[in-house]
Amino acid sequence: MVSSPKAPDPYAQAAAQQGAELGAAQGSAIINNPNEVNPYGSVSYKNLGYETIYDAKGKPQYVPRYERNVQLSPDQMKLLGLQTQAQYNLGQTGVQQSAKLNQLLGTSLDTSGLQGWNTGQTPGQIRQDQGPTDRAAIEEALMGRYRENAGKQSAAEDAQLAARGLNPGSAQYSSVADTRARALTDASQQAYLASGQESRAAQDAYNQAALQKYQMGSDYAGFQNQLRQAQLQEAMVMRNQPLNEISALMSGSQVTVPEFSPFSRQGINAAPVGQYIGQNYANAANAAANANQGLFGLGSSLIGGAFSMSDRSLKQDIEPLGGMLAGVPLYRFHFKGQPEPRAGVMADEVRPLHPDAVIEVDGFDAVDYGLLVARQSGGLSHGF
Repeated sequence: MVSSPKAPDPYAQAAAQQGAELGAAQGSAIINNPNEVNPYGSVSYKNLGYETIYDAKGKPQYVPRYERNVQLSPDQMKLLGLQTQAQYNLGQTGVQQSAKLNQLLGTSLDTSGLQGWNTGQTPGQIRQDQGPTDRAAIEEALMGRYRENAGKQSAAEDAQLAARGLNPGSAQYSSVADTRARALTDASQQAYLASGQESRAAQDAYNQAALQKYQMGSDYAGFQNQLRQAQLQEAMVMRNQPLNEISALMSGSQVTVPEFSPFSRQGINAAPVGQYIGQNYANAANAAANANQGLFGLGSSLIGGAFSMSDRSLKQDIEPLGGMLAGVPLYRFHFKGQPEPRAGVMADEVRPLHPDAVIEVDGFDAVDYGLLVARQSGGLSHGF
């Protein structure tokens, strides 16, 4: 009879796998993290010692602790020193200047000395019939000249009429008076029309002068306002300049450090030792089960029985068939490691009903199927 292999210790299996992974990790760290040297400096790794960890069985294992050292070249060290000194100077100056912030921010912008805002002049009201350009005055001036001339002419005509003996009230005198009246009426109408034209011309000239004066005032006000804006902008620049300088000093440039490849912990894959151990055990157990099954088959032909390995732990994919053999349920299953399906009972379910039909072989149960068949009343309707 072939002895079945002893099942592996899961803790030993886990410890073996952990040891393989730890070794692979250490090898990866050494392979993937070489020392580097370039014109700007170098990076190197140094083993500082070992730290203790424990595997699945509590056995101590030792893990290396590395130090990563970055060293600048001599020229880069000089530059770093200069940059550090420059940053120090900037920092000192920034501290000194930042002390002025309370005073700068606590003082409001003073606009008292700036050019005041100017709104210019409003356009004057259009002049109508006022002063020497009034229409009535123009008309009166024109008529005054007419009266003066007409008065002299009337006096000369009166003297001529008197010399001829024509006195007021006579027909000839009345005719001359009518002529004078019509002339006065015509002169009054002409004076009225002329006064209107003169008045409008005077008003237009006055209004044009007023508009020109308003435009000049507006231009001057705009110039004054632009001057104020320029003065206000200059005052704000003078106020903000110290703040900008302080901000620039406090945000000095950073030191440039040469870049190297980052530390790598990927590389060698650990061999699945635990998987190999489990698979080896399964293979050995299946081989023993197959050998024993052949032996029991041979034995059954010699003693007239039908023993077969029927331990539940040797089977997989177990499904009930719905039938019974001597009161014991039947199942479809596969022996582990064998592709062909089988049908039969489970030894642990046979033992309570037929203890004499179960024997133990190397720690596994086997069933006497011949005995069960003999005890099955009425025969079997299911093959196996």
